[in-house]
Formats: sequence, structure tokens, C-alpha cells
Amino acid sequence: MVGASVWNEIQKANYDVVRDKEYPSYTAINEDNTVDKISSRGALPVVYTIANPSATFNSNVVTELLGAFLSKKLRLLISDIEARNELIGTNNFAKKSPTEQAYVLRPYVQTTALVNELINLEYQIVSSNVKISEKGSARKDRYSALAYANYYAHLMEQEENKKRKLGNDEVIALW
Repeated sequence: MVGASVWNEIQKANYDVVRDKEYPSYTAINEDNTVDKISSRGALPVVYTIANPSATFNSNVVTELLGAFLSKKLRLLISDIEARNELIGTNNFAKKSPTEQAYVLRPYVQTTALVNELINLEYQIVSSNVKISEKGSARKDRYSALAYANYYAHLMEQEENKKRKLGNDEVIALW
């Protein structure tokens, strides 16, 4: 599996010869019994692992992403065409080299690619779960990155809400 190879690599510290700097290894931030934490002592806990997502889990991820869009908690950048049209009138953009202009437009180009990817996904309901799949040779890499990041943000939001609620209950209990 590719995931295991990637996981093995990010658990290693890396040295950048150009910057003469060592970067620490990474490990899981969440408790996942499938993750080898023995080789990750001193590693930064920054990776949220999802080793074997169930159909229900993936359905929840899809539902949370849709909810984030509908509630406007999550909004995307404008398309690269709209961005270019807006930026073209500014002197700073017009004076930039083509390479610099491409660099400025890169986030918008990626947003356009994400929107196109989202449009080309298919969904079906299987045993009351939403299942997302690609049409033909389409990919769902950007969708997956966005959906899982949004889901993790949702989990963090729930955790913060619990902390606030507990904090309020403790204050009330003291009175």
C-alpha cells in the first residue's frame, strides 16, 4: 500500500542541505492502534490518521463537507479566470513577470481544479451511507484532502464546544 510507504517516510527526520536545517519527524495526533508509534519518539504529533475508514465514517465526512458548504462555514476562492480578470486591472499584477503572475494565480487555479473535481464526482446511497466515486479517469484527491481536513476541523470544533460547556458547567456548579 502507498499509504504505509508515505507513513514510514514522514516518521523519519529530514535534513535540508540547501537550508542546512533538520526537520523533525511526524507522528499521529490521534489515538490509532494501527500506527506504529515506537519509531516516532520525539516526533511532532501533527498527522490525523485514518487507517481503515468505514463506509459510515466516509459518509459522515461527505455529510460534514456538504453541511460546511451549505452553512457557509467553508467558502472557496473565486475561479482563476475571475481572479485574473480582477487582478489584471491592478498595476502591481500587470508589472509582474509571467512566472510571478502564475505564482499569484496558483491558489485560484487549484480552486478551479477542485471545483471541477467536485463536479465530476458521483455519489450513491449504499445501505443508508453516501458513497463518493470518480467518473471514468477523474480523480478525487483534492476532494479527499478538503473533505478530511473539514472533518478534522469539525472534530476540533466539537472538542472546543465540549470544553466550553464543561467550563460553563464548572462555573455554574461553583455558584
